Amino acid sequence: MLVCALAPAVVALSSDVDFSNGSDVAIEQTLLKATDWFLTEQEITDSRGGVPRNDLSVYTTGNAVKAFTITKEYFDAVYDDLSAAGEGDRILLAAWDSKLVQLKPDVDITGHTSGYHKVFSGVVERGGEVSILAWANLLRRGHNIEARDAVNSLPASSVNGARATFIFDDRGHDDHPIAYVGGLDLTNDRWNTIYHNNSALRDAAGITFRHKGCFLARWNSDYKPCQGLADDLLAFENPEFKQLLRWTTSVVILHRSSVLKTYRSFELSVVSTNTEFAPSGGNSLFHARIKAIKNARNYIYIEDQYFILVPELFEALMEKQYPNKFKVYTTKLDRDIYIHSKIVIIDDVYPSVGSANWNRRSMTSDSELNANVVDDDRIESPDGITVNKLARDFRIHKFHEMTGVSYDKLDAMTFLNAAHEYDVAAADNLSLLQTLEAEYHLYYVSFTDLVRQQADPQDTCT
Repeated sequence: MLVCALAPAVVALSSDVDFSNGSDVAIEQTLLKATDWFLTEQEITDSRGGVPRNDLSVYTTGNAVKAFTITKEYFDAVYDDLSAAGEGDRILLAAWDSKLVQLKPDVDITGHTSGYHKVFSGVVERGGEVSILAWANLLRRGHNIEARDAVNSLPASSVNGARATFIFDDRGHDDHPIAYVGGLDLTNDRWNTIYHNNSALRDAAGITFRHKGCFLARWNSDYKPCQGLADDLLAFENPEFKQLLRWTTSVVILHRSSVLKTYRSFELSVVSTNTEFAPSGGNSLFHARIKAIKNARNYIYIEDQYFILVPELFEALMEKQYPNKFKVYTTKLDRDIYIHSKIVIIDDVYPSVGSANWNRRSMTSDSELNANVVDDDRIESPDGITVNKLARDFRIHKFHEMTGVSYDKLDAMTFLNAAHEYDVAAADNLSLLQTLEAEYHLYYVSFTDLVRQQADPQDTCT
């Protein structure tokens, strides 16, 4: 089994490495059923301290899933869907960060037609309701407040009185709903192309920041967010807002072949009035990640903004001891590319995408949401085994982005040969990648578990 990780340059590896190329390890037929990968209802209950989860299904079937590998494709799709929304439609946006950016800066550099404010204004004008729930973000307070004020100043629709409402939260083309799940905010430093080389355009559009390169329950909570004195002083006060009705349908249909499971993490509620979601905490996302890793037969592909020590995940990765099959890469430092991915793909069967980072906070206490997918549409791979079409297509698109090798060439390769292209790319001065080989330093001994608990606390409830 190969574990391939793309992460920022923060990982140290042992020098005691077997340099086998992996060809001596036979490819195995992996598990294909969704029920093999997803948590059972009892496992979900156990991950919530014994409290059943009644607001989400164990999993749903008949979903259409499209995986976006390039942020430009995501921004284009969001723009198209919002531009098509109108009377009777409802837009729910949960965000860690919000800014009045252009959704299509490559063709609308001023934001005249694709600006954040302009697009949501159009939804309301056509009779659509917009509700935005944003984190009270101290790190990016200024432009979040600017976005809030712009959205809340939009006039009600002349069609049906629909409004746009933007509130801060400080608590820990089809007739069916469309949901975008991932850690990709509509803000600056996010839009990019597959080549990660549009610095001049990003600068001109003003979307460069530091780098060149379960909504209803939360909204309708009886515990109102941002009620403290500090929130008033920081201008995070919220307007009056109404509760939202539940969807009249719970079916998401585009492609009708994917089984979808959503997992969340919540901190143990410490405010007595805020116990609706997870009174004993919720770590289903964490438990689902562990179960999926233990199911792996051939490879685990990870892209993450953090990729730092989570003991249980580390133990699951190392359970079968493949010391020569752990490869870690990062982007070339002089490219100054912001890695914001939160992706795990296993065995061309199981993709997991969402907001959760590979760290203890995301796994146990930060409010996160991931979508894990097992596709019913299966194909035969060049390795001679049966895999799921969506997962393999997603993985090949990621390999194409990172290595520069064409999709068609990668599609014809065995997994191991395709993974070898990462080494080829890392040796190429013109590529995105470099091998991550951090040397050991004596000061590493200062990073005790006590220090890690302060910097990255693990809040698993007992």
